[in-house]
Amino acid sequence: MKKLVSAILVSILTLGSMSFALIEPASAAKIKNGASCKTVGKVVNQKGKKFKCTKTGKKKVWKEIKAAPLGSLQRPVPFGTSLRIGDFKYALTSIQPGVNQEICNFNMFNDGCTTNGNFDPIPDPAYDETWYRFIFTAQNVGNQALDPTFEDIGVSSLGTVEWEGIFQPVAPDRLKDLTVLPGSTATGAWYVSVKNGSIPTLLVVQIGYWDKKLYFFKLS
Repeated sequence: MKKLVSAILVSILTLGSMSFALIEPASAAKIKNGASCKTVGKVVNQKGKKFKCTKTGKKKVWKEIKAAPLGSLQRPVPFGTSLRIGDFKYALTSIQPGVNQEICNFNMFNDGCTTNGNFDPIPDPAYDETWYRFIFTAQNVGNQALDPTFEDIGVSSLGTVEWEGIFQPVAPDRLKDLTVLPGSTATGAWYVSVKNGSIPTLLVVQIGYWDKKLYFFKLS
């Protein structure tokens, strides 16, 4: 009886070893672009890369799924995260809506400003926009002193962009007025006026006049 039980155990172990031997090579096989696969739509992760089984013509092959670049519309820069653009690393660190009175205090001729009976600068009650202050840090990672200037800046909501432009309102903390030495970091603001009732979800930046590439920063 003991011999029979032993024989059964040996058979089970042998079959298990054979099964494992058959499965192991498949699970250990390396996946790469263009290699054949079986299940269309299946997604696997391998060493930090993501692959999807895709049907191309009559073949089923693995294709690497590459993440959208940071700063693109598909992958906007998270709040507080740095993005290198040219010789600067920019990070959006603070958002302050409703700074109309502050803007008017700096110059009564700013958009949306007027004066009261004592000629004190106040927000124009007929102005239908709200001024936002966006505070950035700008680290100069280049090798010469530069101004961290954007060609255009705006906000996006519901798939459209409201542009403010390079002509910023008068304010003492404008980032565009600074010159940053190599290896140094400066903090300053950009301002955008937003239509009342609009809820911006993205800050949109264009660096150069001829460079039409846009960079997107999350606002929430």
